[in-house]
Amino acid sequence: MDHFRAAARHRPDLPWLIAEHVATWACSALGAFQEGASLPTAAGVALHLGEIALPSHDGLAVAHITQQRLADAAGTAREVVNRERSALRTQGIIATKPQRVEILDEQRLNRIALGRVSGRER
Repeated sequence: MDHFRAAARHRPDLPWLIAEHVATWACSALGAFQEGASLPTAAGVALHLGEIALPSHDGLAVAHITQQRLADAAGTAREVVNRERSALRTQGIIATKPQRVEILDEQRLNRIALGRVSGRER
């Protein structure tokens, strides 16, 4: 807090800039949530995994998330997310570990997220 107060003394507009940034982020997050809620479940799960995945030291994109948090983000039940994760795993698109999803095929995951793939082609 001392650093923040010192910075605010030099930039009186800093608190307002931070508030604007937080408001912009919140609006963006709500828009993404609304968009994800209107998608088919497979697309919603794929979209959220792609959005939160970060590159790891081994070059894979990794999403650190539990099944329940993924279900909450996709607006569905944990059992439904479990079925979608199993389908993605079977197709070689992801690998799962406790609280971790490794994205093995980002292109196919993105196609599912965009709804450009039918259920059989996934």
